Amino acid sequence: MKGSKIKRSISQRVVFAVVFVLFCIYAITLIYPYIFAFNAALKESGRVFTRDMVSLAKPARWKNFVDVFGEFVVSDSGYFKMTWNSVWYSFGGTMVKLITVTLSSYVVCKYRFKGRNLIYNTLIFTMVLPIVGSGPAMYKLLSDINFIESPMMIFTFAGGLMDLMLFAYFKSIPWEYAEAAFIDGAGHFKVFYKIMLPQAMPAISVIFIMTVVSCWNDYSAPILYMNEKYPTLASGLYSFHERIRYSHKHPIFFAGALFAILPPLAIFIAFQNSIMDKVFLGGLKG
Repeated sequence: MKGSKIKRSISQRVVFAVVFVLFCIYAITLIYPYIFAFNAALKESGRVFTRDMVSLAKPARWKNFVDVFGEFVVSDSGYFKMTWNSVWYSFGGTMVKLITVTLSSYVVCKYRFKGRNLIYNTLIFTMVLPIVGSGPAMYKLLSDINFIESPMMIFTFAGGLMDLMLFAYFKSIPWEYAEAAFIDGAGHFKVFYKIMLPQAMPAISVIFIMTVVSCWNDYSAPILYMNEKYPTLASGLYSFHERIRYSHKHPIFFAGALFAILPPLAIFIAFQNSIMDKVFLGGLKG
């Protein structure tokens, strides 16, 4: 009956109460680091910070958020320059990856040719291999082709045979669309560009958002390959923290970290529905 309440047993109520408490604790563990960082960014520098890092900042030093843009310097790069490096590294690398994996996933999914199964099985196999051991070889390769300390690093995102999400999405799009277009005189590229690509945009948008956020937060690759000349915000934060470990600029570090999380946070808030829902769209309509 509408409006009636579901009666639960005592054991069910206990389970729900325990689960609720556990989720509350989990939520607090996720939120507390941001509260701590915000409070730490408002503290006085020097020994005042090192003696007491947990208590509330009294008085709050809002000037730390302004000082970030003058004092947060890594390899002669200021905060604005590191932000720009993060922008072209994240968006440029993402576009290179999307172009390559979209084309390769479409071809492997929709066309029958020799070696097709080998490509698919190789992708599955490489997903279980650890990538740590390939680090020295990758560094030597990038050094030989002069990609170290260069914006050309974004082209390393072109690696990979295909993307499983895009492969599955293209597989859900009926080939009858392409056959109808072929009858009307369309070529293979036109079928891909005009028919298949627009229908795959929900999956592509999800990969775009996730890759941009991942690249923005990545600090290991920029540290290894670009940090001396093109530090990003993520790698700059790591290097700046190592430099101030025994100095008095920790509030500046926390203020810079808070600014650095704003772009990916804004992207996630704006496109959370795309991440959760759009990837399931597709197929025949009508």
